[in-house]
Amino acid sequence: MGIHPGDWHWGARRYRRWIEQYIAYPEVPQDLREQAGMAPRYDFRNYPGIQHRFEEIPAMFEEGKTMGLEHFFIAGWNRQGFDNNYPEYYPDMELGTVEDLAAGCRYINEHGGMATFYINARIFDVESDYYPTLGVQWALKDEKGRQFQEVYEPKTFAVMCPAYVGWQKRIIDYATWMARCFGAGGIYLDQVGSAEPHVCYDPVHRHSHHGMFNHGYLEILRTARERIQKINPRAFLMIENCGDIYGSYVFGSLTWNGTLYDEFFNMYKVHLPALHPGKHGQPAADRRPAHQRSLFSQRPGAGDAPGERLLGGDRGPVPP
Repeated sequence: MGIHPGDWHWGARRYRRWIEQYIAYPEVPQDLREQAGMAPRYDFRNYPGIQHRFEEIPAMFEEGKTMGLEHFFIAGWNRQGFDNNYPEYYPDMELGTVEDLAAGCRYINEHGGMATFYINARIFDVESDYYPTLGVQWALKDEKGRQFQEVYEPKTFAVMCPAYVGWQKRIIDYATWMARCFGAGGIYLDQVGSAEPHVCYDPVHRHSHHGMFNHGYLEILRTARERIQKINPRAFLMIENCGDIYGSYVFGSLTWNGTLYDEFFNMYKVHLPALHPGKHGQPAADRRPAHQRSLFSQRPGAGDAPGERLLGGDRGPVPP
């Protein structure tokens, strides 16, 4: 509580002084901090079909470089593609072999780029062969033992308990495997900072309290970052949308929802300027290379249209 002149920047600075007692800012290498953007590729296998295969990764990476984008974001690479069969994070057979995917990532790393892999760290496809055994066991349960479910057309998913050690190990091990076997520089954990938290009363999970949702994700982030940085000291995590308690463990946050949802991203940027929110999009609407480079090199601002570009790593000035 406090009296102020009516400018929200005052409250943001005051909150910063308080929260900095409890969080530590991540150490970000200079070249990461200076990145202007990232090439998000959800178009490997995405409903309803295949757009690209692993053998095309070098050419796709070179296309991004013409826009000044050397950070290659790989989504839709898993079995049956984007928003399908989660959490079966194994290379889709119709996109190519495991070695095809590894070779594509090697090309990126050997040509001055970095590859970030998409993982959804929240949900389990109820049509997966493993849902009756693993999905039901790992799922959040309310006080009556009912699961929480979410629909991302045309699929239905159950929400997993991030405080349960079985789910934690699965996500952490996937991240470690991608860093070790594919040379991933980054791991993106979808929905961590964006989707609704829930309580969990499942006695089998044996967490200390039914409200351990955020604590569970903190453990996932803390351990996953530690493990991937043992493989590559420059490896990093990213999450969807923002969370101040999560910010200590991640390089960047993809704030794709934009101004349509009014989630106060500018306020977040001011009260925690050392963290890295960024916009998420592809410049498909404008194929002029010079204009694309101009869009991606601009700094994020309040007037950016959602989906116009992706920006990350630009700290920017802090209002006085």
